[in-house]
Amino acid sequence: MSTASARKASAQYALPHRMALHAFHNSLTNPRLNLSDRAEFCSILGQAVSHYKVKPKWLSQKLNVDLSTVNRWCNGKSAPHTLVREAIIQLIIDKLEFEIDAPDNRIGNSEVESKIETYADLAMEKALAAI
Repeated sequence: MSTASARKASAQYALPHRMALHAFHNSLTNPRLNLSDRAEFCSILGQAVSHYKVKPKWLSQKLNVDLSTVNRWCNGKSAPHTLVREAIIQLIIDKLEFEIDAPDNRIGNSEVESKIETYADLAMEKALAAI
């Protein structure tokens, strides 16, 4: 495949993928989103992992929890405390915004990582306060 045809194929994939990212982002920022509903939270997390470049390992590292814990959340076998769910959704929103704004650009990655670290710290503080 030539470079020009590779770029064209990439561009054809990029637009629908960006539109899907926007739609998913909008669903996460919807005020009607009910994070107290365990099934709804697990469904959202499962979608983020399966379709939107959110890796369970990445989440487990950011939240300082075991990978198996994140996998149980994704599979709906368990869920974190409701307050922690809000912080997790914010982590996902930030990651999506980075992908939407600069899908092929790794400049600014440290800025996003720093912001995500802040939300991870917030999630852990909320979790500890809730116990």
